[in-house]
Amino acid sequence: MKIQMLERFLIFITLVLALAACAQKENALQVDENRVVVGIDPNYAPFEFQCGDTAGPAGFDIDLMREIGRLNGWEVEFREMPFERLITALTGGEIDAVASALTITPKREAVVDFSDPYYLTGQSLVVLSGDSTIVDLADLRGQRVGVQQGTTGEDLARGIDGALIFRYHSIGEAFLHLAGGELDVVINDYPSTRLYLAEHDDLEIANPEVNAEYYGIAVRKNFPDRLQAINEALAVLIGDGTYDSLHQKWFGYSWVEDLGPDLTDSL
Repeated sequence: MKIQMLERFLIFITLVLALAACAQKENALQVDENRVVVGIDPNYAPFEFQCGDTAGPAGFDIDLMREIGRLNGWEVEFREMPFERLITALTGGEIDAVASALTITPKREAVVDFSDPYYLTGQSLVVLSGDSTIVDLADLRGQRVGVQQGTTGEDLARGIDGALIFRYHSIGEAFLHLAGGELDVVINDYPSTRLYLAEHDDLEIANPEVNAEYYGIAVRKNFPDRLQAINEALAVLIGDGTYDSLHQKWFGYSWVEDLGPDLTDSL
């Protein structure tokens, strides 16, 4: 009888400790209504990059999140980390959101929630200037292909039979290796590629858009109020012209003239 009582007591204590652990985990993932910690990889101009040693991050995503924070009364803090760590940091509660040129994909949607799309883009093929041997994905078989790890550019490359894939922590590294003759082609999002090539005439775009992708702001699952607040703020910023002003500031042209109608239809 005493053994049965002891077993029941131990089971009870185990349940109590398990519930306490769950409660602690739940509390750790609670949302601060007045503050949002946003994960970024500051190596992807013009979306996010380091602006001097002490000025902190700058870029389109940075300004956009600050505007979203302003409309919602949030203090926005940016936390820098490698791109491939962003989703893990978000699901683990280390950050509250990701705004870092993050493409909406089914794989990512399985673990995080995305805002409405805020940028329409596509992957580009970049080669050495004068190279006419590569114009489409079918030409990448047997070629040395550079990508930034953890990106949809890497996913696209992995779907090409016979492609020799080289993964880099930043897209800038990939471009440097391409210019140095260590790669045959780089796959990267068009807006970032366009900005980089404006200052590097030794490279050129062989194909500006081999697919179409949307960027979204990611948040942890089961926080619908925060997601709704971000979506409503995005709609306001697009509607009142703020979004277009930011786009012209960082990209040098109006989003409405370029990709605006398609993005507007998606909201």
